Amino acid sequence: MRLGDFTFSRIQLIGVVVLIVGLAVGIYLVQKTQIFKPRAAGSIIQAFDITDTNGKKLDCNGSTDPPTCTTSTLDVNIKLAPGGLEELTKP
Repeated sequence: MRLGDFTFSRIQLIGVVVLIVGLAVGIYLVQKTQIFKPRAAGSIIQAFDITDTNGKKLDCNGSTDPPTCTTSTLDVNIKLAPGGLEELTKP
């Protein structure tokens, strides 16, 4: 039996090529190191103006995880600070 005696259909040939390319891509991706970095720099609290109902800015601590704000009431106003969108989206 010689190698030239085998006949392949186009579908079988395409399937073999897809498997070989998939194997090569899989090996490449397994060798790469995945690094998970947070995209937002700085504290999320810096992106928002957080005030009580009287307009007094709340004392917020962005260094804790999760960030916390101290208030005597649960009635607070939260709005996006000027430049807050840039703070949330900068790398």
